[in-house]
Amino acid sequence: MMSKEFDREPSGDLWIILDMDEGVQAGEGEESTEEYGVILAAPLADRVLRENRAVGLVARGGERVFIPLGKGRGQIWRILRGLAHVTTTSNGTLAETLEEERKNLRRGTTALIITPSTDPVWAGELLALSQRGIATTAILLDAASFDGRTEGRTLAMWALLADQGIPSHIVAQGYPFQIRLQQPAGRWEFKVLGTGRAIAVRRPHRVGV
Repeated sequence: MMSKEFDREPSGDLWIILDMDEGVQAGEGEESTEEYGVILAAPLADRVLRENRAVGLVARGGERVFIPLGKGRGQIWRILRGLAHVTTTSNGTLAETLEEERKNLRRGTTALIITPSTDPVWAGELLALSQRGIATTAILLDAASFDGRTEGRTLAMWALLADQGIPSHIVAQGYPFQIRLQQPAGRWEFKVLGTGRAIAVRRPHRVGV
């Protein structure tokens, strides 16, 4: 579950597309855009599945992670196993990932992008998805708040998406989101900080199927 700011996402089946391009990541360890992306993806998938909607996951990192749309409690563990394997890579930009995966997304679904990228090229790919009847929305991880490299660009990206009618949210380092994700012992563990923000203290690397 997320804070109220995420309660108005478009309805329908959901594709979560997680940007693993190492060239746009910022921060280190638990306080990095990579880790925030993973932490955000997991409870968002859980919430939508609890609404009896289907969820799928796409992440092109060190290896391509592709979890087809599915429902039920088994799907959240498939997604968590996929997230446990994601790593950043220089194999492709978000725009290239969206172009490559376009064929797998069908009309009537929603594509949720999680990214620190401020490259306007991928916004054009979202417009292409919209023209095919796919709703789009984005969570923009503010890289400037992690290491100061791209100050001001995330807000400009938010404005560009807004001009194109694409809703988006900005998440900065220290964002006080809350996670309530049930998990078996030994699989995936979260810790809640004094700020109320939850961080993953153990990700289930190389969990068997």
